[in-house]
Amino acid sequence: MKIRAIIGTLVIGGLLLFANQAIGQDQREQDKQELSDLKREKRETKSRAKEAQRVEQRAEDAAWESRKAYRNEKKAQKNRKQADAQSKKAGRARDKSNKD
Repeated sequence: MKIRAIIGTLVIGGLLLFANQAIGQDQREQDKQELSDLKREKRETKSRAKEAQRVEQRAEDAAWESRKAYRNEKKAQKNRKQADAQSKKAGRARDKSNKD
């Protein structure tokens, strides 16, 4: 009877130990999977952040080019206006000298 009790206790203890190991293995696998998922999400987030920075830089470059083009056009209009005024002034001076 004592041997049966001892063997029964050992069997139950072994089963519990085996069950704990199996549960522990499952937990470790689950932890590895979660860590892997988190690392993947981190890489994806980093990639999206880099892409957003590239897009932002392109937008800033485009805005700068637009401002530059606007300033150049304003200068060109001013120069054309001055050239027209100078041309009219020269025309009036030529007409005046032709009359004299």
